[in-house]
Amino acid sequence: MADAIVEKICELERLNEEKQRFIDNLTHELKTPLTSIIGYANLLRTTKVNEKVLNQAVDYIYSEGKKLENLSGKMLDLIILKKDHFELKPTDLVPLVKDVTNSMQHKLEEKNIDVQILGKPVMVLSDRYLFQVLLSNLIDNAIKASPKDSTINVMVYLEDENTVVEVEDSGVGIPDAHLDKIMEPFYMVDKSRSGSRESSGLGLSICKKIADIHNAQIDFSSKVDRGTSVKIILP
Repeated sequence: MADAIVEKICELERLNEEKQRFIDNLTHELKTPLTSIIGYANLLRTTKVNEKVLNQAVDYIYSEGKKLENLSGKMLDLIILKKDHFELKPTDLVPLVKDVTNSMQHKLEEKNIDVQILGKPVMVLSDRYLFQVLLSNLIDNAIKASPKDSTINVMVYLEDENTVVEVEDSGVGIPDAHLDKIMEPFYMVDKSRSGSRESSGLGLSICKKIADIHNAQIDFSSKVDRGTSVKIILP
C-alpha cells in the first residue's frame, strides 16, 4: 500500500514537471519571435532608416511571423489530435511514402539528398492524412540532420507479424541522454543542430499522438555523428 502511494506521488510530480516545462517552453517559443517583431516594427515606426536596414527589418518581421504561423499550426494539430475517433481505412504504405517524399523534393534538392524507398506493397489501416503528417515530420527531421550529398533510407517491411516503416539517416544523431525525452512537446536536443529557425519542437510530440491513434509504437536508435533510425511499428 505504501509503495503504491509513493509511486502515485512520484507520477504526479513527474506530470507536474512536464506541465511546467510545457508552459515554460511555450512561453519562450512565443516570446522570442514576438520580441523581434515588436522591436523591428517599433524601429520602422519611430526611426528613419536606410534601405539596407529597412530590408533587414522586413525580413526579420516576416521570418519571425512565419515562425509564429508554424507554431500556431502545430498547436492546432495537437488540439485536433485530441478527438476521440478517426476513421482508419486500408492504405498501401509504399505509395504513401512515395507521395510524401515527392512533396518534399525541394528540401531534398537543396542539400542534394537522395531518398531510397525500399519495400513491397503492405496494407495497413490508417488515416491517410495523419500518416502523411507522421511520415513528413520524420523525413523532414532526417533531412535537417543529414549532411549534403547523403542518402536517407525509408524501408517498409514485416517484422514479427508487425508492419514497420523505418526512416534511416546518416546525420548528426541524438545523444543517448535525450532519446527518452525527444517526443515531449517543445523538447529540442539542441536548437543549433536543428538547422531551422522555424523549428518548434512539436513535431515528434505530434508524431507520438498520431502513432497512438494507429495503436503504433515509435522506436528510436541513434549514434552521435553516425545517424538515426526511427521505426513506426504497426500491429
